[in-house]
Amino acid sequence: MTDVLKGVRVIELSTVITAPLTGMMLADLGADVIKVEHPQGGDPFRNFRGGQYSPNFVAYNRGKRSIQLDLRAQAGRSILLKLAARADVLLENYRPGIMAKLGLGDDVLKAANARLIHCSITGFGASGPYSARPAYDNVAVALSGIASLQLDPERPQSSGPTIPDNATGMFACYGILGALYERERTGRGHRVEVNMLEAGIAFIPDPFANYTRA
Repeated sequence: MTDVLKGVRVIELSTVITAPLTGMMLADLGADVIKVEHPQGGDPFRNFRGGQYSPNFVAYNRGKRSIQLDLRAQAGRSILLKLAARADVLLENYRPGIMAKLGLGDDVLKAANARLIHCSITGFGASGPYSARPAYDNVAVALSGIASLQLDPERPQSSGPTIPDNATGMFACYGILGALYERERTGRGHRVEVNMLEAGIAFIPDPFANYTRA
C-alpha cells in the first residue's frame, strides 16, 4: 500500500486471525513485522489442510518475517525481551494473564522499553465474568448479535466471512495507529486493549442502537 510506517518495528505474538490480520495491515503500511511462533508447529493456520503455507495462513500473514521462540523457556523470553527493547509495538492475542504467567507482564515490558506500545487482543476484555474464557469467531458472532442478523433461527448454520475476527483485527490496527501518534507527542508507550465481543458490537452500531433503544 504505502510506506507510512517505514521504520516502525512490530513484534507479533499471535495465531489464527485477529492479531495476524492486525500485523498484516501494519506490514501493508510499511512496518517491519516479526511474527513469533512456537517451535512445535507454529501458528495452527500454517498447516491447516496440509503443508506449511496454507491459504488461510497466507491470507493473514503476508509481508512478515518469522522467528521460532519457546516463551515458556528462559532463553526464549530473553530473546523476546531483546526484540521488544528495539521494537515500537508488541501485539498479542493471549487470554488475560497469560503474558504475566510467561514472565512478560506489563511491568517487565515497560522495563525493557518504556516507549513500547502493547496491544492486547482478547475475547471478552481484561475484566468481567467472561474475561478468562477463550473465544473464537462463532462465539463473538452469537454474543454480539451478528448471528441474529444473518441466520435463520429455525435452521442456524454459520457461514460466510469471519466478521468479528476481522473487525477485531481492524480495530486493533486503528488503536495502534492512534497510540503511535500519541507517542510522537508524549514520548511514552501505551497499552491498547481490544476484544472480540465489543468489536463485534461496534461493527453493527445501527442494529445495536435499534435493539437497545426500542
